[in-house]
Amino acid sequence: MSAGKVMLVEDDAALRLATLQTLDLAGYEVEAHDNARDALKRLSPHFSGVIVTDIRMPGMDGLELFARLRALDADLPILLITGHGDVPMAVRALQEGAFDFIAKPFATEQLIASVARAQAVRTRVLADRRLQQRLAPDEVMIGDCDAMQRLRARLADVARTRLDVLIEGEAGVGKRLAARVLHRQSLHMHKAFVAVDAMALGSDPNGLAAALAAAAGGTLLVEGVDALSLPQQAFLAQAMAQRSRPDAQAAPGAADVRLVATACPNLETAVTAGRFRSDLFYQLAAARLAVPPLRDRRDDIGPLFAHFQAEAAAQTGRAKQQLSPGQRQHLLEHEWPGNVRELRNHAFAVALGLVDGNSQNGLATTPERTLAAQVDDYEQTLITQALRACEGQVTRVAEVLGIPRKTLYDKFRKYQIDPILFRSKS
Repeated sequence: MSAGKVMLVEDDAALRLATLQTLDLAGYEVEAHDNARDALKRLSPHFSGVIVTDIRMPGMDGLELFARLRALDADLPILLITGHGDVPMAVRALQEGAFDFIAKPFATEQLIASVARAQAVRTRVLADRRLQQRLAPDEVMIGDCDAMQRLRARLADVARTRLDVLIEGEAGVGKRLAARVLHRQSLHMHKAFVAVDAMALGSDPNGLAAALAAAAGGTLLVEGVDALSLPQQAFLAQAMAQRSRPDAQAAPGAADVRLVATACPNLETAVTAGRFRSDLFYQLAAARLAVPPLRDRRDDIGPLFAHFQAEAAAQTGRAKQQLSPGQRQHLLEHEWPGNVRELRNHAFAVALGLVDGNSQNGLATTPERTLAAQVDDYEQTLITQALRACEGQVTRVAEVLGIPRKTLYDKFRKYQIDPILFRSKS
C-alpha cells in the first residue's frame, strides 16, 4: 500500500536518483524531474502528495517554484532541500508557508520523517475539502435559456481574471449563487469565501475591515452593496484602490482580495443621486453581470422545480410528491416575484405537505406534523451527519456547520446527542 505521493525536483542526477530510491523504499510513489518548469506543469490543486525540491537550480529555482505553487494552492506541502548558504532563504520561505527545509547532507531518516509529516497534513487538508463539498449546498446554476448560458460563460471568463465584479438582479434570482460559482471557478477556489450583508454591517467601516482580513487571498462578497453608508463606501473604495500600490498601507488582507458585490438593477441611479460613490461603482463595473428574473426564463422553471424537489426529498426524507393539475398550472402561470428563492420555498412546501393538492397553491390545513418539529428533525439529521463525517471531533463539526461550539453543545443537549459515540474506534 502506497505511503503517499512525492513530486521530486532535483537537477543533480546522482542526488535525484539516491533520493528517489530512498523515498521508493519507504513506500512512496515518486515522480522525479530535473527542472522546476516540467514539475510545475504536472501539478494542480488536486495533487494529493508532497513536493520535495532543491533550492539551487538553473532556470526556475526552488524558491520561484515555491512561490508559483503557493499561488496554485497555498496548502500544498513543500519541502526545500538547501545547501549550507541557502539556510537563511529557507527560513524565510518557512515564514511564508513552506512546510520544512532539509540541509545537505541529510540523513535518509530525516527526509522520510519530514515527508511523512507533510503527507499526513496533506491527506487531512484534502479530506476536509471533500467534507466541505459534501456538506455544502449544491452550487450549480440550472437553466438552458440563452441568458443563463451567456451568464455561465461570462462567469467562467471573469473567474480566470482578478477583476472585481458587480452582480445585478432582482431579489431571489441567485446573485449569491453566481458569486459562489465565480469563486469556485477561480484560481483561488481553495481560499476563503467571505460573505457580508451590507444591511447588517451598520455604518461603521470596522466590519468591512474585519471581513477583508477574513477573506485574505480569496473573495469578499458584499451583498446589497448599495446599502453601505458613504463612509463605508469610501473605506472600501480606498482599500480596493490601494491593492495596486504595494507601498501603500491598505486595509488588512485587502491587497489580495477579490471584491464581488451584488445590487438590484440600475445601480447608476444611486450614483446619479449621490447615494453611491462613482469611484467604487466604476471599480466594480469593470466586470458587470446580470442574473435574469425567473419570469424571463420560464423554460427553466420545470428543471429548477425538479431540482428543488429532489433536494427537498433528500433533506426531509419524504418521497417526491406528484403535482396535481392545479399545482402544475400554478407552476407555469405564476409570475414568481420572489424568483428562484420563492420557487425553492414552494418546492419544500410541497414536499412537507404544506400545499393542498386539490388547489393551485393553497396551504394544507392539517399537515402531518408541525413545521417546527420537522425543522428540528432536519437540524438533528445535519448534526449527526457532520458528527459521523468528522468522527465526533466537535471543533471540526462546529467549523463545518458554521456555528459556535457553545451553540453546538446546546443542540447536543436539546437532541440528546453524545458526540463520543461518533468517534473512531481505531
